[in-house]
Amino acid sequence: MNIAVENLSYIYAPETPFEKVALKDINFTIESGEFVGLIGHSGSGKSTLVQHLNGLVKPTSGTIRIGDRVITGKNADTKGLCFTVGLVFQYPEQQLFAETIYQDIAFGPSNMGLSQTEIDLRVKTAMELVGLSPELAGKSPFSVSGGQKRRVAIAGVLAMEPKVLILDEPTAGLDPKGRDEILNSIRKIHKQMDMTVILVSHSMEDVAKYCDKLLVLNEGEVILTGTLAEVFHHADRLSEIGLSVPQVTLAVHKLREKGVDIPENIFTVSDAVSAILQLRG
Repeated sequence: MNIAVENLSYIYAPETPFEKVALKDINFTIESGEFVGLIGHSGSGKSTLVQHLNGLVKPTSGTIRIGDRVITGKNADTKGLCFTVGLVFQYPEQQLFAETIYQDIAFGPSNMGLSQTEIDLRVKTAMELVGLSPELAGKSPFSVSGGQKRRVAIAGVLAMEPKVLILDEPTAGLDPKGRDEILNSIRKIHKQMDMTVILVSHSMEDVAKYCDKLLVLNEGEVILTGTLAEVFHHADRLSEIGLSVPQVTLAVHKLREKGVDIPENIFTVSDAVSAILQLRG
């Protein structure tokens, strides 16, 4: 499902001493099925922006279209929007509440008026997608590991079968193994369900590995947007706002400066390894 944001602005606590412009004249489009990375330093407006996309926050001005549906304006109907645009918050395991993993994942579908048979199927499918064993369904969500808690929370959103999946720093606080497992699951979900995915992250390595397109926020404004190559081409601009290109990309640039004939647009370790092996013949 495609997303179009036009002239979006949001002001916290307007006309008070605490007034703050959080988003300023935001414009972008995301095509159906794209895997988009939303990056920026802390306080740049990433979380505020994605909360607009499923109606949790109403803009001060501007228009948001999700597919053919306009979700902004005085008469906008956002009822049931969370079933279309699924949002996984940062540290989502803090929102787990049910006695069993099954009940937690089934909560969303249960509020959609589905039959018990359909709910059962959706819970089973969602658990498979995130790599949770069926044997865990009857266990407490608080008795499993941190990574598994994160998977339960993601499964709870997937069980509603949204057309758009937004993940706000889904790997925050996880060890490297847990981070890779979660992100690999998300990539599998994106491919299998042909879903539009927005990944909010501060890790250049992660967005380089999984995303097709990037949006860069700084102080509430979109300052760069485009493919990985288009955005990472502006390494100096990224550095100015406290970001960087992937470390492997910096290493490739150093090799090129020393005369090594290696392609410029390399953003992942696996791509760098392949390029170096080709050089060796």
